[in-house]
Amino acid sequence: MKGQTALVTGAAQGLGKRTALALAAEGVHVVVHYGSSEHEAKELRAAIAAQGVRAWTIQADLSQPEESERLVGRAVELAGPLDILVNNAQCLGALCAEPRLRRARAARQDREPAGHQNRGV
Repeated sequence: MKGQTALVTGAAQGLGKRTALALAAEGVHVVVHYGSSEHEAKELRAAIAAQGVRAWTIQADLSQPEESERLVGRAVELAGPLDILVNNAQCLGALCAEPRLRRARAARQDREPAGHQNRGV
C-alpha cells in the first residue's frame, strides 16, 4: 500500500482517526475528511505528516448529497488519484435525511452521557 492515497471519511475522531493513522503507518498518503471537528482534523493531519507521508484536510457535510461529490472532487484536486476509500462517516446523503434515522439518532443522543461520541445509527 505504500505510496497509495486514501480518502477516509469521518476521520477526525474515533475509528476513522485510528484508521487514518494505521494507513499512514503503512506509507499511505491520507485525505482526512471531517464534518465539524476542524481542530481534531488539523491535529490528525499533523500527526500523519509526522509519519513521513502527505495529508490533507477537507470539510464536507455529507448529509448533503452535493457535498459528497464536492469532497471527492476536492480530494482528487489536492491529492491526485485516490487508491483507497474508507467510508467511515456517520451518514451519507439521503441516508442522513431519512426521517426515521434522524429520529433514532436524536433519541440516542438524548440517552447518551455528556461527551459520549456515538459513530453509528
